[in-house]
Amino acid sequence: MRECVHGHGTVAIPRKLEIPDDRRLKVPLYARHGVPEVWLFDLEHSRLHIYTAPSERSYLECRILAEPGLIAPAALPQCAVDMTGIV
Repeated sequence: MRECVHGHGTVAIPRKLEIPDDRRLKVPLYARHGVPEVWLFDLEHSRLHIYTAPSERSYLECRILAEPGLIAPAALPQCAVDMTGIV
């Protein structure tokens, strides 16, 4: 774990992201706080998980893309990102 000063505080950045922990702990936390969309990269399995429709406990929708290509966040459809070769 390392720390970086960012904006108004310090952010802890893990050296290696643990996908099961992120899905189990962080994704529901983001949903509870109303984050509209979360992208989670699973580099071990070369997939991109896109969580949408937050609820009190977690997200109601999850798309799993093995070859995402050109995608855009729901809130910014005009800002597409080419994810080819990322996952």
